[in-house]
Amino acid sequence: MITFDLTFETNQSIFTPNQTQQGAMRLAASNWGQVFDHNVTIDLLIKSVDDPNSDTLMSAGSNLTTDLTAGFEGNEVIRTKVLTGVDTNGSNFDGEVEINWGINWELDIDQTPDISVPDQEEYDFYSTFYHEISHALGFLGSIAKDGTDVDGKGINTPGSWYFFDQFVSDDEGIPLIDASSFLIDASKYIPLAEGGNSADGMSGLFFNGPQAVAANGNQPVGLFTPGEFSEGSSGSHLDDENPSFEGFLMLSGTDFGPGSRTLHPIEKAIFEDLGYQLIGSTPTSMLDLSDDAIRLNITSLGNNNTIRLQIDQVGVTNVSEIRIFDTDAAGANPTLVANFSILEANQLTASYAPTIILDDDDIEQGQSLIFEIIESGQSRFATLSRIDANEAFLDFGQGTIFRVDTANDEAITNLLTDDADGIDLSEQTGIVTVEMDVFREASFNNTVGFYRTNAADGSIVTDLLTGSTLRPGDAGYKEAAIERQLDTQITGENGSVVSFSAQWEAGGHLGMFLIAGGNNPAVDEVFFSYGAANANGNDHVKQLGSNIFGFEDLAGLGDRDYNDVVVQFNII
Repeated sequence: MITFDLTFETNQSIFTPNQTQQGAMRLAASNWGQVFDHNVTIDLLIKSVDDPNSDTLMSAGSNLTTDLTAGFEGNEVIRTKVLTGVDTNGSNFDGEVEINWGINWELDIDQTPDISVPDQEEYDFYSTFYHEISHALGFLGSIAKDGTDVDGKGINTPGSWYFFDQFVSDDEGIPLIDASSFLIDASKYIPLAEGGNSADGMSGLFFNGPQAVAANGNQPVGLFTPGEFSEGSSGSHLDDENPSFEGFLMLSGTDFGPGSRTLHPIEKAIFEDLGYQLIGSTPTSMLDLSDDAIRLNITSLGNNNTIRLQIDQVGVTNVSEIRIFDTDAAGANPTLVANFSILEANQLTASYAPTIILDDDDIEQGQSLIFEIIESGQSRFATLSRIDANEAFLDFGQGTIFRVDTANDEAITNLLTDDADGIDLSEQTGIVTVEMDVFREASFNNTVGFYRTNAADGSIVTDLLTGSTLRPGDAGYKEAAIERQLDTQITGENGSVVSFSAQWEAGGHLGMFLIAGGNNPAVDEVFFSYGAANANGNDHVKQLGSNIFGFEDLAGLGDRDYNDVVVQFNII
């Protein structure tokens, strides 16, 4: 359970709650702490006013960490402390609650608030407290009316957000904040933030966390978007205009009389999306750590279907390989599940944020995974530390750290084969649209092209009647590959991201090639993704993540940094 340690602010100019009022506060805090399956103490400062004419009943929130960071993680003191054990603002209070004791509260938890006497109607103290402390725990967005973030950095720079904000979406569940750049689409957000009505399923802001969507009949959950934006309230509550949410705890408004004192399954699911585990609620996905903190045990995937790795920080000084193994319960008999490479730190633009997806072809419930890095010929294994039930840190030492979590990434399937030898389109159908982002850090103005092969090994059938086939390394392979190139050539610019879109016929396999310092593969130097097709059999391509590959553009592999052209693509 979460223990809330309450400190009541007192001085000559501030109303000091009496023992009955303080007792009600402590009982409410104790009751709500027992909803959550986390062993931590949260220090709350309780501020008090006595203003019967105020419309404000109660408010609560988490304090912010001492140093805000771009993104969604770590900016809220309370959530960070509950889920990681790290106190990010030291000896200061973790959060604050302000209560208006001038309101007619029913403080006896066993009594129903009385609404029979006009002008003396009572509010439900416990329902209101549970609502407000839920905000402090993270059921709260930080997006301002104009789309600025919690730090007020504005809409044109990467921002600092609450964890909740990453799930704020449109009615189709499309996030309004980019998960890589942390930029918000303000032109889309601003009109959605006012006058919405999620009951019609077509307007306003929504919450698209996977657990909440599943609990809401596979639809994103409507958020409160009144006709006039309300700072601190809009986008941070469930939609009052949606009758299917009637009686929920986290609606924006309350009234005299009894209120909800429990979380609806949709509200529970939102807390699970925020990383919390609730007592009496079975988590829909779970990662467990072995006693030696070496193995990651997949105890459950629930509604999720992938294990996702994301780079938190990079300390390697050259291209290094990450290998993932499946082992038995004792950590023995390892079997390679996946491998990929990581680049030296700060080689590409900040928007380069590779993700590695292990889907249900690679992993399953009950597996134990270990993670190895090979740097400069030396091997070491990652140690793990828990973030929450669904997320952990992988620390490879010497400054290289990954985050690993479960996710539902049905739209993301890694199509690269054998360390980016080729692209597998065999399970795609029709005409597919391919979106590509190109990063570059090179002296040459290189071009990347694609060509069709007849198999994953890069072989090309040159005569259908005889079955005559050329394989990478065979005489004439280069010419045969160029003859089968697609009408798609992409290039990049140092220090920026260049985006391309193409349409490809699905089915079969593709190879890739890099034209070093040019765009004509017939006359310029060409390096293929299949190493056997290159001089000395050199491997000029590395897989750098799911659907991400990087080329080295020198014949002898040069500095072996594999960032001369980096392509990140997705099939939509």
